[in-house]
Amino acid sequence: MQQATNIGQKLGFFDGKSPIARKTTEEMTEDDRMCCHAAWSSFNWRMVVSLFYRQPEVVAIDQTPTLPILDRWSSGRTRQSPLSATDDNTPLDISTSVGVAFTALCQLWSMLHEFLWVYYPSRMDATPRDQKWKLTEHKFREILAWTSRLPDVLALVDSRPSHVHVLHIWIHAALMDLLRPFIGQEDRAGKRLTTFAAEDNHAIYAYKASANQLKRLIMEYRGRHEASTYSILWHTGLLYLVNAMLEKPRDPDWHLYFLLCIHDYEILRRPYPISEAISKSLLEITLRKTGMPAEKARRILQCIERSGLERVDDKIRAPFVGDLEMALKDADGSSVENYGELF
Repeated sequence: MQQATNIGQKLGFFDGKSPIARKTTEEMTEDDRMCCHAAWSSFNWRMVVSLFYRQPEVVAIDQTPTLPILDRWSSGRTRQSPLSATDDNTPLDISTSVGVAFTALCQLWSMLHEFLWVYYPSRMDATPRDQKWKLTEHKFREILAWTSRLPDVLALVDSRPSHVHVLHIWIHAALMDLLRPFIGQEDRAGKRLTTFAAEDNHAIYAYKASANQLKRLIMEYRGRHEASTYSILWHTGLLYLVNAMLEKPRDPDWHLYFLLCIHDYEILRRPYPISEAISKSLLEITLRKTGMPAEKARRILQCIERSGLERVDDKIRAPFVGDLEMALKDADGSSVENYGELF
């Protein structure tokens, strides 16, 4: 990943004076568009790892690419830009649909890049303590306004492909990351979203609203899309939902959704053995935060281990964050790997 970023720097992806950065979209060649795609692809994935996984060896990106985000990633001139299409009855081929979602992801991660100082305060310019919540609330409103302008082709209807669901899962996971440091603990309600008129404008209510959206999105994704059995991209929703269910005040349906997510990790263990490590860590976190009997947790783990094609003897590395609440205090101690070893 670092090598990809280094190559991008050499190619001028982050240089505002590069020839491509000074071109209009009409002037761009197919090679120029390919460079834009490469720049934003590497940036997007770096942001996914930086925010959702927070692995210790990942260095947060200092800036976004200076190459433009394109509405249309192909140079075809006769096709309408899909981002300007509003007719739900106009079918889009899968490549065009992916292009629309990719443009939306570029915009989302570009906005969230400005927020990384919350989780990487020592690697980026620090923000004064008294300004952090004001900036977070501003960013929260900015993302909400952006979601209201998403094209109809990214609306959640039955006919949409699986990547549209993944986009919405990532949006709500990112909103939860925005608010998590400010939601308070137990008897403290946390910060207020002062620019919202509702009486229940505490950050915790907005956080729980996104958690409730994850419930719906995960149920729909696993029910509609075969990709739920072989794609790891949606596991962020599983991890974030389990964490949200275990936080106080605890959701009354936490046990149901916990078992649901663990079952989905059980299915994902076949193509992704790392799912077993994630399940172990979530079981350990659940044992610590609830009254679940240890024997029941062991039975669940045995079911997960039996679901794999074969036993993996080598140690599975999983240095990314498992306990999202603990990660605010101890990123290293909250890793999937650490909790898995304790189970």
